[in-house]
Amino acid sequence: MLLKDNIKKIPMDRRALRGFGLLMACVLLLVGGWLWWKAAASGPWVLGAAALLALIGLAAPAVLKPIYKGWMILALILGWVMTRVVLTLVYYLVLTPIGFLGRAFGEQFLQLKLKRSGETPSYWVRRTGPPREKSDYERQF
Repeated sequence: MLLKDNIKKIPMDRRALRGFGLLMACVLLLVGGWLWWKAAASGPWVLGAAALLALIGLAAPAVLKPIYKGWMILALILGWVMTRVVLTLVYYLVLTPIGFLGRAFGEQFLQLKLKRSGETPSYWVRRTGPPREKSDYERQF
């Protein structure tokens, strides 16, 4: 259901289709130029496809609508998958080792032990040092 909702939000106006056609033409132009420079047989074909895409993007961008829609669906699927992959890798390769090292060396990143110094138990941490001025809170960074 989430994919259907996001597909409905894809802009399909003339300007978006023209931008898509020209962007893809630029990418194909770069790839085709590189292939031509490397003397690959497919270089002229890719350059021709770039020219055709640029022409269609400028003259009749509505023709690109099915290609654009397919490309955006692919982008939504890849974005959904890659978000989960990247966040999982960050969690297990960065945060988990930091947590294990912190536990091994007795570091507490959160002060979760209840202070019983006063009458009522509290998590409040008293700060020492000079009192703060109003100007200290204005430009914190």
